[in-house]
Amino acid sequence: MLKAVIFLFLLAWAGELYAARPSSRNFKSLAQREAEAKAAEQGEAAMADGGHIKRAVETIKFLGPKQGWGFVARESAYYSLAGKNSGVVRAGDLFKYSDVKESSKNDMLVAVIRGASGWGAPCLLPCDAVAAYEGDPEQVDIQIVGNLRAYFLTKGKLESRQEDLLQQEYQKNPHYRAYQQAAQEYNASLETALQMEQEASTLTGIDKVRADEALREFKYNQVELQHRLNGVAQQYRLWKARNPVEPAEIRDPQLDELRRELAAIKSKVADLVPKDFRD
Repeated sequence: MLKAVIFLFLLAWAGELYAARPSSRNFKSLAQREAEAKAAEQGEAAMADGGHIKRAVETIKFLGPKQGWGFVARESAYYSLAGKNSGVVRAGDLFKYSDVKESSKNDMLVAVIRGASGWGAPCLLPCDAVAAYEGDPEQVDIQIVGNLRAYFLTKGKLESRQEDLLQQEYQKNPHYRAYQQAAQEYNASLETALQMEQEASTLTGIDKVRADEALREFKYNQVELQHRLNGVAQQYRLWKARNPVEPAEIRDPQLDELRRELAAIKSKVADLVPKDFRD
């Protein structure tokens, strides 16, 4: 029996298998994510993601075995073993993992992703973006692997289409662009502050004093960016609250077709999909 790995949320080979692919979505490096999480703990930090505000959440721990396999369940950034953003993996990508590493946000799986030419180089996958299973995919019934891939691939397409449609609605907000720009500027300052802190930690003497003074001045200016962000975010949220978007009411032929496809596949894998990724 195929046994799904269980995740603890403290808040919350059939056919061609594709490798990681580029995306227009804005995913950040581990360093920037950690900087944003740190800033959010200190105040009203926010991240730009198509006009949404996302606040830092508690760490997500991976409670499964140290080795296994699985599928990417939602589009996500993936990283080199050094933590550099290596691009995007999409729902439906098959992977094997050999270890679990902690980060300041979520646990990361040390994995290799299956591409058209075979397994790729080792990388890090966020544990909250994957559905993981015990064992080895090559020892599992090929039909089961194929059905699971079809499920996660279709579900990923459906969620991506839903997100695109929601973005079209959110962009009707007259404060959308100002909010997005303010969030991007503030996020860029978080990354810069982190780099300055890292550089200052390597210095001594007068160089260290000057670097610390520059960092203090930068953080003082950063307060203004944060204040501006909070102000426009408040306007954005107020308009959004007065003009709510109901996803269920959005009509779209492509979305309807994807829902039909997902329903047909779901019956084949219902007991194998972790509850956090069920439709």
